[in-house]
Amino acid sequence: MRIASGARVVLCGALSQYGQYGNMHGPKNYLNLISKKASMTGFVVSQFASEFEAGVKDLTAWYTEGKLNYEIHILNGGLEEAAGALSLLFDRQNQGKLVVKVSHDPIYETVNVTAKL
Repeated sequence: MRIASGARVVLCGALSQYGQYGNMHGPKNYLNLISKKASMTGFVVSQFASEFEAGVKDLTAWYTEGKLNYEIHILNGGLEEAAGALSLLFDRQNQGKLVVKVSHDPIYETVNVTAKL
């Protein structure tokens, strides 16, 4: 692990490890944290609820300025696609945000996204 002295490593979520009972993978060479005087801390998004409003403002500005790049993987088959969407999610077969379209939503008509159909 190449890491700067005094570095802070942040952990949030472990979706790729769900269902990997007995075969979970984590950071390799984590003992380098000791020699580099670094730290590793987990967090849960809800602990920052007081900052959500400011975050939405920042993200909106960055989106408007074209500073955000992202992909949305849209399944158009309605609720019937929900089980298949979960399989894609847990098998890591989706690209970007995974959305099951169950009705017409104008946001996906106006937002410029890279959609995988």
